[in-house]
Amino acid sequence: MRGQVKIYQKKLKEKRRKRVFLISLYTFAALVLIACGLSYLSGLEYLSLGKIEVEGNIRVSEPAITSIVLNDIKGNYLGLFAKRNILLYPQEEIRKDIEALPAVKSANVTRKDATTLLVTLNERKKSSEWCSGKSGDTSDCYSLDDNGFVFAKEACATTTICIKDSPGTTTSDGVIFRGSIENDPIGQHFLDPAGFKKIRFFMGELGGLSVDPREAVVTGTTTPVYMTILLGGGGRLVVNTGDDLSAVLGNIASVVSDRAIAPSLSNFLDNLDYMKLDIGNKVVYKLKQ
Repeated sequence: MRGQVKIYQKKLKEKRRKRVFLISLYTFAALVLIACGLSYLSGLEYLSLGKIEVEGNIRVSEPAITSIVLNDIKGNYLGLFAKRNILLYPQEEIRKDIEALPAVKSANVTRKDATTLLVTLNERKKSSEWCSGKSGDTSDCYSLDDNGFVFAKEACATTTICIKDSPGTTTSDGVIFRGSIENDPIGQHFLDPAGFKKIRFFMGELGGLSVDPREAVVTGTTTPVYMTILLGGGGRLVVNTGDDLSAVLGNIASVVSDRAIAPSLSNFLDNLDYMKLDIGNKVVYKLKQ
């Protein structure tokens, strides 16, 4: 009896193992069939991206954006599921690759309809320029955003500050930053963002004093940064940006509003050689001979 029980238990175990094997085999086969079916469905034309639309682009060409999208949706996931599928396309990867373009501040990638992908760009806006060369030379200039990020080469080289943002339109800024430019600076910062914002604010406030700032020649890229500000009348302001720029503005305002020094502001500025403001709370100025 004991021998028969052992034989029966052995056969029962083998039967169970066979059943488990067959269930596993059928499950695997079913999963393969499902995967193949889904793979086939993912590649169907009516479920695939057929059109790419781009909005908000001025500096960045539509073909450049389309090329990025087409490259990112090329191929398959795990060799099975098409990346072109409208439900499976790599949205985040596309967005990051587009935002890697220097002129793009942010991008939004969404489905417009069943087969159309819509890419909406928020491009960087020019707040000022960085030019090399001598004063008045704009043959080698770059666009800076409000953080001092260099994102584009200027589109024209004239005696005025200009850039063609779109066909038939030109925008201008009254002040440019001038300094040494080595290699290709696109994708870098002109100065650290905090320092750049501080200087831009100073230049804006300086313009409000009617002294007509045109260019800021920057010496050095680390604090303290010295600037020689070229004025429309030919004079210069020498400023240490490491100083309290609010106090510097106050000192400049005191000089240009003092009628004993500048009975006529326009005449004073036309005759000003330089005004030095990097010596604490003192102001040293010299008139042209």
